[in-house]
Amino acid sequence: MGRIDAVTRILFESFSAAEVRLFYAFGYAAIGAFAYGVYVQIRKYRRGAPLKLDGSLTKRLATWSRRC
Repeated sequence: MGRIDAVTRILFESFSAAEVRLFYAFGYAAIGAFAYGVYVQIRKYRRGAPLKLDGSLTKRLATWSRRC
């Protein structure tokens, strides 16, 4: 193993403090937008009605295979 304090790469070397803050602000905004999109999809699915299926899975598969 290498040394623990060895620097492997320098992140944001030429960025100012304001640019680093802006980078993280955009990152958190992207995560927030993603989380909101997931919330909207879950809310939509929870409002839906359950699917009404007739018969067992094997019976439905047999009926489906005869149609194909």
